[in-house]
Amino acid sequence: MSAELAVVDVLYVGGKSAQQVGGKSAQFEHWNKSPDSVLFDGRISFAARCVYATLAGSCHGAATATIGQRRIAELLKAHKETILLALRELEKVGHIESTGSGKTRRVYWMRAGVASGSKTSSAPPKVGSTAGQRLIKPSAICSRCHKPRPALLRIGICRSCNLDLKLDRKVIAAVDKRLRATA
Repeated sequence: MSAELAVVDVLYVGGKSAQQVGGKSAQFEHWNKSPDSVLFDGRISFAARCVYATLAGSCHGAATATIGQRRIAELLKAHKETILLALRELEKVGHIESTGSGKTRRVYWMRAGVASGSKTSSAPPKVGSTAGQRLIKPSAICSRCHKPRPALLRIGICRSCNLDLKLDRKVIAAVDKRLRATA
């Protein structure tokens, strides 16, 4: 059986439109952009370029990615150690920054123009500067758990600690209610 593609309907893709293939297809291929400053950087390996493209594809409207190393390895069909070495290589060169260590969730900050899709110079923008319409935010440290977080609540703690405090209040209220009922 020959593998021929038959295109039934083709729609022009632009803006928020989509492309329909075969009449009933609802799946659309995922696309992303990688900046030339990373794509043509001779200092990094091809594996690092692929990892950067995967990180860039997981950014949704911001310059941060929270995809895990195992997921990247699964998508690229590579070993976790290869992904780890590529991430270290990207950090060493300055294309990404990461926060979090150990078993905490890592956040990768894209240092080249990924989010806005704008053309960038070979030098990555400084932390806190604007490049196009995006702002690269420095990470903040939670005053309760002392872990680096991409953002904090107005009270100075992260969302996870805030949820823990709410749960603690609910447990204390339930215990007080039970003690009053038995007394």
